[in-house]
Amino acid sequence: MSCEEWYSVKISYENVLKESNWQHTYLSHMLKVD
Repeated sequence: MSCEEWYSVKISYENVLKESNWQHTYLSHMLKVD
């Protein structure tokens, strides 16, 4: 695997983590409000 490929995979993975973390935070907030 080249450096460019590894980097793009790394970025994609981090974006997925951020997205799931955002959803988790949002859901937790909604549950607390409810």
